[in-house]
Amino acid sequence: MLSQCAMNNELSYKHPQVKARNKIIATEAYPTDTFIGRRYVIENACFWGYLRRPTQPWERSFLVAMDETSLKTPDRIPFGQTVNGKKYGYDNNYEYLVEGSYTGRYIYDSKIGIKVREFKPTKFTLLKKNAGWLFHPDERYDPKKHSLVP
Repeated sequence: MLSQCAMNNELSYKHPQVKARNKIIATEAYPTDTFIGRRYVIENACFWGYLRRPTQPWERSFLVAMDETSLKTPDRIPFGQTVNGKKYGYDNNYEYLVEGSYTGRYIYDSKIGIKVREFKPTKFTLLKKNAGWLFHPDERYDPKKHSLVP
């Protein structure tokens, strides 16, 4: 099974900056039962972002939707509202240490036309507020469409 819908840049892992970052990622010392999450927001989509295991490169991550029945995501603010100067999706490109587990279910995201894995979080710990590029240094974020894929 592919991580997401398709591998649109199969050689990105050979880029010198990707290789250098992957070497750093390989030395991460987070608990192996946690995940590294990158918040990725596009308009009207139900997915939350990408999750990977510590020491694993972003190319091995999965696009996920969050089951918020036990714990709300950090940016859970009603669409169109502002709370304490923040609005839904304010944490785009934030990186979190995420605890929890996959539910085994898939959620169909009609905005992007694919099924994504469902994840039930139990804790979020902010690691970085601007984590930089996700899969490739030349990628371009588009808030209106799913533009970041491995």
